[in-house]
Amino acid sequence: MTWGISDQVSLKSITAYPENDSNFTLDTSEAFNLPQIEYYVLAERQASQELILSGSDDDLALKYTLGVLGFIESGSQVFGFINNPFLPHLPSFSDLTFVPGSARNSSAGVYANVTWTPPLLDDRLSIIVGGRYSA
Repeated sequence: MTWGISDQVSLKSITAYPENDSNFTLDTSEAFNLPQIEYYVLAERQASQELILSGSDDDLALKYTLGVLGFIESGSQVFGFINNPFLPHLPSFSDLTFVPGSARNSSAGVYANVTWTPPLLDDRLSIIVGGRYSA
């Protein structure tokens, strides 16, 4: 979403929320000549928000972009497998060995970029200063 604050200044908002839930089983016995079955349950959530202020000032010969952003993510996985070539029966769900795991991640940042074009050399010289900080 973009908001034109004035003729020379705009504010943009970028928002995202993807999520993923998966559940699948793999039979890899053909690949490795072992009776191995793998089972996965995955869940992932992400959310991000970014605000970008951009504009220009013709009197000062400046163009600028300023931004802030944030990101959070969480995910979990349960991995199960049967890797026993000596099972006396066909593998079943109760034969699975489960290995759970989870992760969380977050990030935040600010950035700025300013371009100054002084009235020298027919406006062919631009001085650009920028920076970013992330935590």
